[in-house]
Amino acid sequence: MIKKIVKIFLILLISITSANAQQDSIPPVVQIDTTVFSIGDQIHFRLSLPVPKGKEAIFPDFKEKIGESLEIISKTIDTLELKDNIQQITHDYLVTSFDTGYIFIPPFEVGIVEEGYNSTMTTDSAMLYVNYPIVDMEKGIFDIKPPADLPFKFSEWLPYAKIIGIIFLVILAIVAILLYYFLIYKKKKEKKQEEIVDNRPADVKALEALSDLKAKKLWQNDRVKLYYSELTDIIRHYLDERYGMHTMESTSSEILTAIKLQDVKPENIDCLRDIFSRADMAKFAKGNPLPDENDKSWSDAVQFVQHTKEIIINTEKGGAK
Repeated sequence: MIKKIVKIFLILLISITSANAQQDSIPPVVQIDTTVFSIGDQIHFRLSLPVPKGKEAIFPDFKEKIGESLEIISKTIDTLELKDNIQQITHDYLVTSFDTGYIFIPPFEVGIVEEGYNSTMTTDSAMLYVNYPIVDMEKGIFDIKPPADLPFKFSEWLPYAKIIGIIFLVILAIVAILLYYFLIYKKKKEKKQEEIVDNRPADVKALEALSDLKAKKLWQNDRVKLYYSELTDIIRHYLDERYGMHTMESTSSEILTAIKLQDVKPENIDCLRDIFSRADMAKFAKGNPLPDENDKSWSDAVQFVQHTKEIIINTEKGGAK
C-alpha cells in the first residue's frame, strides 16, 4: 500500500515538473516586418514574451535606438491572452534607419520577476540590410516635384479672414482715435489754452452783455422768447459772479428767495422780480409783453446791475470807485 502511494506521488511530481519545464521553455519572440528595406523606410520591430498572469515581465529599456543605427520613431505595448493562464506581452517599435548596409541586432535579455529572483532569457539575434532607393535607369533621375497647386477652399481661409478682419478693425480704431486727437481734441485744447480769462468785474461784463443784447433788437423782430432767455442768462451769470450763487439751474422763485439772503435792498429785489415775471410770461406762459415792457425789462436789468455792483476800495488813494 505504501509503495503504491509513493509511486502515485512520484508520477504527480514528474507531471508537475514537466509542465513547469514546458511552460518555462516558451522563448521570447522577435518579429521584424522585413530584413531588407530602403533607407528612410519605416518598419516594425516586435519583441514578445509569454508571461504567467500576475507576473511582471522584464524588457530591454531602449531609449532612442535599437542596436547602433536602428532609430526608434514610436513604441506601443500590447497584451494578448493565451491558454493555460498565460498572457503574451508585446513591445512594438516603429523604427527606421538612415545608414545603408548591414545592421546587426544583438540578442537582448528579457525575463520574468519571480519570488526572490529574476528568470531571464535571451532573444535571437537578427541581421538587417538597408539599401539605397531603387532607381529606374530607363526613366532616369528627376528633380524634386514642385508643390502641388491645390484648389482654393474658403473654409480653410475663414479663420485667417477673421483674424485679418479683427486686425483691420483695431488699426481702423487706432487711426480714428489719432484723427480725433489731432484734428478735434488737440485743436479744442489749444484753443481753450489760448482763451484769455476775463478778470473784469461782474458788473462791467454784465453791462457790456446787456448793451450787445440791445443792439440785436430781438424783441423788435418778434423774437421775444429768445430776448428774455438771453436777458435772464445775463442776470444769472451776474448773480453767480457777484454773490457766488448757482442760479443757472434754479427757477425764478428760487433765485428770488436766495437773493434775499444777500445784502440787496428791497427795491432792487422788486426790480429783479419784475424782470423774471415778464420773462416767465414770455417763455412759459406764451404771453406777449408790450413793447414798453420789453424795453423796461432791459432798463430794470441795467439798473439792478448798477445798484448792486461791488464797491472796490482804493487803499492807495483812500478813495472808492
